[in-house]
Amino acid sequence: MSEKMREILKSKNIINIVVLFVLGVGLLLFGRFGLDNSTNSASVSSPVYSVSNNTPNNFANDLERRLSEAFSRIEGAGQVHVILNFVNTESVFARDVNQSETNIAEADSGGGSRTQQTQSTIANYVLSGGGPLVLRESERVVAGIIIIAEGGGNIHVIEALTNAARSLLGIEPHRISVLAMNNSTQ
Repeated sequence: MSEKMREILKSKNIINIVVLFVLGVGLLLFGRFGLDNSTNSASVSSPVYSVSNNTPNNFANDLERRLSEAFSRIEGAGQVHVILNFVNTESVFARDVNQSETNIAEADSGGGSRTQQTQSTIANYVLSGGGPLVLRESERVVAGIIIIAEGGGNIHVIEALTNAARSLLGIEPHRISVLAMNNSTQ
């Protein structure tokens, strides 16, 4: 029986199949445990920040202050000032929609007939407390960030600040601008 096994193993087809199988398993494992090349996108949900007084201006000021403090701790960054740009997503308002359809069929004495269809839609906003009822509030989303740093002229500091802002805010690198701080504003 061992002679038949040797003959089978000597066959190039079996060796090719085994090699392809091992390569396939290797690629599957490398793809699963290899480098993660995924990128953050606008669709990734933004982190939730807890702010004591959650009015829009306090939220923005508090977030800018916290980011400035965190970024100034990056090696080589020095003093850092952060400016955030927010956009509001759309609010969804409650509407009362009335649709009606009218069909009129007429027949004349000469044997002819005529049909007339009329459709109408009327949509009114539902009012509550003197204004429209909001089903879903608009959400403030960070659209861009400017980071002004003493070390903003160093490419390594720029990369570190860009990566930190990207990780914290979930925004694309083209929405992040790192600038060198003017020495006269220190």
